[in-house]
Amino acid sequence: MSLDSAAQAQPRQVKGRVVDASNEASLPFTNVAIVGSQRGTTTNENGRFVLAVDSLPVRLAISYIGYQRVEQRVTRSTVDSLIVRLKNKPISMAEVVIEGRTGAYFVRKARERLDRLSKNRRALTEPVRGFYRQKTFYSPKRSDGTLEEDTVYTEYMETFYNAFTSPFGIRGWSIKQARYGREGGRDEDGPTFTVYFKNFSTLTSTWFRMPPSDPAEEAKVLQPLHSNADAYFSFEVVGRVEEEGTELVRVAYQPRQNLDTPAFSGHLYLDEDTYALHRYDGEARNPTPFLLNVQGEMKDLTLQMSVAFHSMDDPSVPVVDRVQFELLYDHLVRDFHRRYTTRSTFFVYDYNKNETFGTADIEHDYAAIDSVEYDPSFWRKNPVLARTPADKAIIRSFEETGGFGRFVEERVDSK
Repeated sequence: MSLDSAAQAQPRQVKGRVVDASNEASLPFTNVAIVGSQRGTTTNENGRFVLAVDSLPVRLAISYIGYQRVEQRVTRSTVDSLIVRLKNKPISMAEVVIEGRTGAYFVRKARERLDRLSKNRRALTEPVRGFYRQKTFYSPKRSDGTLEEDTVYTEYMETFYNAFTSPFGIRGWSIKQARYGREGGRDEDGPTFTVYFKNFSTLTSTWFRMPPSDPAEEAKVLQPLHSNADAYFSFEVVGRVEEEGTELVRVAYQPRQNLDTPAFSGHLYLDEDTYALHRYDGEARNPTPFLLNVQGEMKDLTLQMSVAFHSMDDPSVPVVDRVQFELLYDHLVRDFHRRYTTRSTFFVYDYNKNETFGTADIEHDYAAIDSVEYDPSFWRKNPVLARTPADKAIIRSFEETGGFGRFVEERVDSK
C-alpha cells in the first residue's frame, strides 16, 4: 500500500459547533450521529464536537429535543470549520390535557410500561462503547458572596468504557483506557484542603436505575418514576415537543411539601402514544452528601441531572444514551470559602450488537483506573468529546507534571 493510500485509510476527524439559529448561542450536549450507522458523539459545554469518520464525504444527523433535526453533508473543505444551526421548535401549549390524560396519568403509564419491559431485560440490553468525563473545579468566594474570576481545577478524569445499556440504565462497566489527575497544593500553614470525589461515576451507574429503588426511605434523592411517586410528587402536562418525528408530552414534576427526603424537580419527556421515556431532567437542593473526601463544611448543595435516550431497532423502546450530573456546593474550611462544581458526562458513542466483551460493575473508579496502563498515544488518536480551552490547559498541566494515573500531592508550576 502506498503512503498516500495509507493516509486515506486513516480515520478523519470532523470538528464543528452546533448553535441556535436564532441567536447563535451554543447548544451543549446535542446529538451528532453518522447517518446510516450507530456511531456518534455529543457536543461539549460550548456546543463543540469532534467525531472520527472512516472517510469523506459523510452525512451527519444533528438533533436535540425542541429543535428541528438537521442532516449535514460534510466534505473535506468543511471538515475543520463546520457550523450547524438548529431552528427552535417552540413547545406547543395547545391541548396540553390530551383526552383527559393528566400528567399523573402519563407518569403512571410510563412506570407500568417499565415494569412490563423489565421482565425481558436481557433482550433489551445492548452492548455499547461509552465515554465518561468528570471534572471538579472551584472559584474563590469573596466576603460579599461574589466569586473571583479565577477557576482552579482540582480533579480531571476521562474513561473509555465497554458497557451495557437498556431502558433501565447503564450497567456492567469495564475500562478500555482511562486516566485521571488530582491536584493538591500547599500554603504556608499546611495543606490546602481540596475537595474531590472518590467515585462520582457511581452516580451514573447506580443512581439512575429504572424503575428507581423501593422503598422510598432507602433513596438518597426521590425520583419521579418511583413506584409510589404519586405520594411524593405532583405532575402537570405543560406542552408538546417533537423529536425525530415523535410527538413527546412534556410533564413537569414537583415534590410535595414537607418531604423528609430530598427530591428532584424538573421535566419528563414521554412518547404520547407508547409512554416511552425519551428524556429526564431534574434538580434537587441539598441532597445527602456522600462519596466526598472533604474537611470543613459543605453548604448550599444543588444536584442537577439529565438523562437522554436513543432509539435502536424498535423506536418504541429507547435505551439510555447519555447521563449527566452536576453538583454545585460551597466549601468552607478555616479562612477558605470556595464555590465548587463537580460535573460528569457519560454518553454512548458506538452501538455494536456484535460485541462480546465481558464487564463487571466497578466499585471504585480510581482503583480500577490504576489497574489499567496509561497509553498517551491512545488519547491523541481517539478524541470523542471535544475539549474546552480550560480542559486542554488542565490536561497539559497534568501531562507535564506526570499527574495522569496517580495523585499529584503538590502543585508543580510548569515553566
